[in-house]
Amino acid sequence: MSTTTYTHCTVIAPGCHGGPDRLGVVVSRHRSAEAAIRAASKNDRLVACTMTDGRPDEELFQLPAQGSRQHGPGRYGRGQ
Repeated sequence: MSTTTYTHCTVIAPGCHGGPDRLGVVVSRHRSAEAAIRAASKNDRLVACTMTDGRPDEELFQLPAQGSRQHGPGRYGRGQ
């Protein structure tokens, strides 16, 4: 059985359904920073982070808040 080591992840951005922690739950795990950043660049509610011991650690990338016509400013829209 092979084990995959994930070194990066995407998590819910602060202020977007976050719990008691500053960052929300892990959405996806990745083997490279490039893959995590690519995933986080699809939506302004995601943050790409490094992982230490299976937990989010340092923030690497986050899109600026896109806002929404319906909900006003904040983290509601899609990125690029």
